[in-house]
Formats: sequence, C-alpha cells, structure tokens
Amino acid sequence: MREPKNKSLIIFFLSFLLLLISTCTPKLEERLKALQEAHNSHDVEKNLSFYADDAKFVMVEHWVKEGKEGLRNLFTSDAALNSHLTFTDIKVNGDTVTCKVKEENDLLKLVGIDAIYYEYSHFIFRDGLIIETRAVKTQESIEAKEKVNKEVFLPFKEWIRSQEFSELSLDGEYIINKENVSMWLKLLQEWLEKNDEEDK
Repeated sequence: MREPKNKSLIIFFLSFLLLLISTCTPKLEERLKALQEAHNSHDVEKNLSFYADDAKFVMVEHWVKEGKEGLRNLFTSDAALNSHLTFTDIKVNGDTVTCKVKEENDLLKLVGIDAIYYEYSHFIFRDGLIIETRAVKTQESIEAKEKVNKEVFLPFKEWIRSQEFSELSLDGEYIINKENVSMWLKLLQEWLEKNDEEDK
C-alpha cells in the first residue's frame, strides 16, 4: 500500500513543481517586458510602480540609488533624456530575471555614442515587485563613456562653473526635473557647437 501512496505523492509534487515553473516564469518575464514599456513611454510613476519602497538600483562599480525617491530622480532624468531600453536574452531563475540591455538616449547621441550596452542586468523580485536591480556595462561601453568623460564632460563642467545657472542647483546639488535636465542638454549642445566653430 505504501508504494502507490509514495507514487501519488511524487506525481503530486512533480505536477505542483511544473505548475510553478509554467506560471511563475512567464509572469516575471512579462513583468520585465512591461517595465521596459513603462520606461520607454517615459512614465515615471508607472516605472516606479514596478519597484518596492525599499528597492535599490546598483550600477556596479559606479553608483547606487536607494528607495523610491532615489529611483524617482533616476527615472525622471531618464525620461528627460528620452531614454530607450531594449531587453534581450531574458532568463528567469526563481525570483531573479537576467537579461542583456541596450540603452539609447539624447545625451549619448549628442556626444557621439549610439548606445550603451550592458553585459547583464539582474532584476530581483519579491511579491511581484523589484527589490534590487544590478547592472554591469560591457567593457567597450565603459571605455566609450570614459573617453567622452575626459574629452567632453570634464571640459564642459569647467566651462559651466564659470557660468551662473542658480536655477539649476540647490545648495550645490542639481535639482532633477524635466526642465533642468533639458536645460543641461541645451547648454551642452550650445557648448559643443561653440567648440566646433572655434575649431574650424
């Protein structure tokens, strides 16, 4: 009598496991695709709705944003820069979704970079919400950004220090909103055009 019971239990647990795999995996993949759509529509509040209150976003070896307000500043800046993300090679393992990412935005285009690529991004979920994102850029993208930082952003920052744009900062910290990010883009474009004219 024990063997049939054991077989029934094994069949039950295998069926339960298959059910979990078939229901959870597509659900998290769909959540990630919905996040991509929210990001690309530049809807900051909708983007935030995918994250837990205590979530953090880690750009490995670069910076960390924590909590909804930290993420709000990040996503507000992304929206103002017309950021567009493309997720590929999506894989689900338990509560973690891993994918490769291509990022395009107006700032990158302005300084001559078509896109930034991420070797991988991990999205860790808890109760359907993202509690942590960890992203790692490819070496090629890191080198491209470092080159632009040295040749463009550092001299631009030196120039900007000699100007007075008090409306763009508060106690030395930049106010992150659509208007101010757009203003910085405009100033950078003017500075680049001015330098191009001087070089001719």
